[in-house]
Amino acid sequence: MVTKVYGATWSASYTSSGAKRNDGYRLYQGNDQSGSGYGDQRSLIGFDRDAIIADIGPSAQVSSITLVCNMEHWWHGAGGTLYVGMHSYTSKPNTWGSTLTWVRAWSGSFNTGQIEFDIPVDDLLPPIEDGRFQGIAIGPANSNGATYYGYMSGTGQPDDAPILTITYTPTKVGDAQLDSVSGTSASALTGPVGDATLSVSGSVDADGYAQAPTVHLGFPATTTASIEGNGGGSEQLTFNATAGAASIGALYLRQWGLPVGGS
Repeated sequence: MVTKVYGATWSASYTSSGAKRNDGYRLYQGNDQSGSGYGDQRSLIGFDRDAIIADIGPSAQVSSITLVCNMEHWWHGAGGTLYVGMHSYTSKPNTWGSTLTWVRAWSGSFNTGQIEFDIPVDDLLPPIEDGRFQGIAIGPANSNGATYYGYMSGTGQPDDAPILTITYTPTKVGDAQLDSVSGTSASALTGPVGDATLSVSGSVDADGYAQAPTVHLGFPATTTASIEGNGGGSEQLTFNATAGAASIGALYLRQWGLPVGGS
């Protein structure tokens, strides 16, 4: 199991009208009770979604996603209620817009100081994988109540800026048996291609990342074809024939749904 930490790449606060209030020194939620005119404030935090998906991949087993923040102030000394959602802005917008924000999905009550907001994995993982998630939305409170007004440190305070921690089990590469092959185009091959066996072996390095598998595709002993190669870590695996082996054309590993090109 691996825990990765992702620092916020940008942040900003916005007034109730959607106008940007500041560029990330503090991130506000709710009405400050002072008559300042900011209204029901809200904030956006950007994260590097590409870095996240490059680590966890499309099939890792994610066990927790936690937003860690430094909550500087609540209007009530006893704490307040924080509303957390997500947004799809790839860079800091000048205006908060409702079309790219999914707000108030989760809430929790916290005091000041470092807080850890656990986000339901089943809620957030699909948007991370399909690209909708680009960061976290804070607020709006949808209320002028004092218990919802507070602010946290933003990226303008690097030592206390928000972070996202994700704990997951990397994709494991193990042994597999190929029962049949369909969509085969072969030349100068003898023996049934459907009898081929596929063995896959891989390892996990010290940081817990799954390594690209080594793949061997062999035919029955009655044939002269022997093909082997290294998986490149993508969905396309390319095999190069060894000496004396025939070209296998295109193989489709239907069991995995992976197209395999031969040379």
